[in-house]
Amino acid sequence: MKYLVVKCDELADQWECDADRTPIYVGDNIKKYNRRGYEIYEIRADGSLERIRKYDEDTREGWCICWRKDDKEDTDPYKVIEFEKPSKADIKKIKKFYGFEESVEDIILNLDHCKEHGEMINNEWVVIGEFYDNHYPTGG
Repeated sequence: MKYLVVKCDELADQWECDADRTPIYVGDNIKKYNRRGYEIYEIRADGSLERIRKYDEDTREGWCICWRKDDKEDTDPYKVIEFEKPSKADIKKIKKFYGFEESVEDIILNLDHCKEHGEMINNEWVVIGEFYDNHYPTGG
C-alpha cells in the first residue's frame, strides 16, 4: 500500500481555521507521520486519494513531567517522563520529589484550568501537564 503524507502547519491568524499543507512523502512507511501535524492519504490502485488521517487529530495523549531550557513554545523538552493523570496524592509526591515550590493546591488549580504547571528548579524549567502526540506542555 502506498500513502501520501502532507505536513500541515496550522495558520495562526484570527480569520483562518485551516493549515498550510506541504506534501512531503510518498511511500509505505508512515509510522513516524501518524501524529498531529500530518495528514495521511491512501493512494488507491486507480491513483485516487482517500484521507485516512486528519492533521488535527491526536493518536496518543497523557500526562508528563518534562524538562526544558526555558518556557518558550518552540523549545522541545530534552527529557520527558509520561504517566497517567495524577491524583492529589501523586501531586504531593511529585512536588516533594522534584522540588516544586508552589502549593499543592496551586499546582492542582493550574492543572485543572491550564492543563500544565511549570517552575524553574535548579536552573531547569520543569513542567507537569498534559501532552498530545509530540506536543508537550510549556508551563509558561
